[in-house]
Amino acid sequence: MGRGTAAAHRVALATGILLAASVGTALGVEGKTDVKYPVGKSTQAFGGHTFDLLVPEGAPPARKFSLLLTMEMDLDSIRMAEVLAKDGFVQCVPRPKQPGAGKWATSEAEDLVELVHHLAAALPVARDRVHVLKNGDSLGFATFVAFDKDCEASSLCLVNTGTYRGKSPPDSARKRLAVLSLWGDPPSPYGDGSDVVAKLTGKVRTVEHRKETPADPYFRYWLHVADDRFEPGRDLSFAWLFDAPVPAAKPRPGERPAPPPPSALDRAREVAAAGKRGALVYFWSATDAAKPEAKALQNELFFRPDVRELAGRLVPVRIERERSEKDFGALGFKTTPAVAVLDATFALVKALEGPIEAKPLLDAMRRVAAPAPREK
Repeated sequence: MGRGTAAAHRVALATGILLAASVGTALGVEGKTDVKYPVGKSTQAFGGHTFDLLVPEGAPPARKFSLLLTMEMDLDSIRMAEVLAKDGFVQCVPRPKQPGAGKWATSEAEDLVELVHHLAAALPVARDRVHVLKNGDSLGFATFVAFDKDCEASSLCLVNTGTYRGKSPPDSARKRLAVLSLWGDPPSPYGDGSDVVAKLTGKVRTVEHRKETPADPYFRYWLHVADDRFEPGRDLSFAWLFDAPVPAAKPRPGERPAPPPPSALDRAREVAAAGKRGALVYFWSATDAAKPEAKALQNELFFRPDVRELAGRLVPVRIERERSEKDFGALGFKTTPAVAVLDATFALVKALEGPIEAKPLLDAMRRVAAPAPREK
């Protein structure tokens, strides 16, 4: 379907091709379209496609809502749907024109790009924060949507897609697009989706493969990062050791307070010595929220495959500065973000703070990392 049919789509919608509406208040962007969609879940139609829609409740954030276009899954089966709605994601689940066929025709990719344009006009959706997710993308259809120059998706997540058969991304994807392959099915002789890393490395901003599902915590974290969000200290790049939250409840009168658990640094010291490997210590502060160097550290540097590979051979520790000022000062730090690389005896090898470059960090990590595991 060509771009020239967009006006016909909007006319059809304005005349009432809405299949169902949920309880809620209609939203819309005045002056862009006459169509208004209800808050909550509803079933709608556009350009010959029906689609389920979940519009978050409440006013959109200052940055507007984000859009997650999901294929081959339904809202009732997506356990993260309600959580993502609270996070400010409009979620759209379109169906092929011939659902019984079970496959999408390549030409329908243009239809979905038009749908993205339409939803961005009908709802307070940020046009530069569009994300595409598809389950079982054996024919590569999702890439015809995400890689389309008029879609300009920020991310693509492929779920249980054994072998990557998608098209090659455009040059613009190298700075813009994050790709994640998730595998939650039993082992398959046809692959586990890991080949996407070799096929797309260097062609997109980031690409990774994990053996888990969208219901696991990492997908939500990854989607937030792909959506250009940043929360100091909230990082799932490594298997961090961190201090337990401060207990909210005080002991009752006459009760002795429970002894505090060992600090993250104390635990890391034991693990490092036992495994004859160094440690990577990351100090963060809530005051880092407005610091671009802190965002770059978590959302870019920690996403690098070489940093992640080396961190897997170290003991990564994440510490809130305000809870460990003594250790922070002992390492000579004066500001956050700050990263210390320690050897197995916990002697300081490298201290980095403020804007942190990749090379000195990687050089220090290589010096103290445990040997790489041998390939079987």
